[in-house]
Amino acid sequence: MGKINVIEEDLKAGLKSFFRSHGYRAYAEVRMINRWVDLVAVKGDEVVAVEIKLSNWKEALRQAVAYQLGADYSFVAMLFKHACHAYRNRYWFQKEGVGLIAVRPHHKDIRVLLEPERSTRMMPMVRDNLFVFLELSGEKMLVPKSCRNLSKRETNLSFEGADEYRRSNRWRL
Repeated sequence: MGKINVIEEDLKAGLKSFFRSHGYRAYAEVRMINRWVDLVAVKGDEVVAVEIKLSNWKEALRQAVAYQLGADYSFVAMLFKHACHAYRNRYWFQKEGVGLIAVRPHHKDIRVLLEPERSTRMMPMVRDNLFVFLELSGEKMLVPKSCRNLSKRETNLSFEGADEYRRSNRWRL
């Protein structure tokens, strides 16, 4: 049996479905300060940031810690075998309050190996510059600011209702 090539997009698709099944709206490639967060999930005013890496847990952990400036919870999501290796180093995840998710994209299997802690690094200035309230059909939703500008990243904009936002082009703040 040959080796199956997996890219981060394969993990991202499964993670979006995972968070949606738990009542979150999922946004891909959200701008935070000078970075692009791989996945942001929002439920009410609770924000979860997810750094997706195929194998390098140390780099992923470093980035996930940075996301705690604007998110309530932060996760690292990795391929299952690499997440198991990262889990052996769980002390570092627990010390930083970052959760760990293992993904088997072709089996559609996603497991939370470590639950995150609520961020103690939250900076209101970062959070306020990250999100805006969007009113659509009378419903106010917390939406990443980077989703308001649909210019160069329009093709990568993927969250529930993205097509309706593109068609209507009615951004009311």
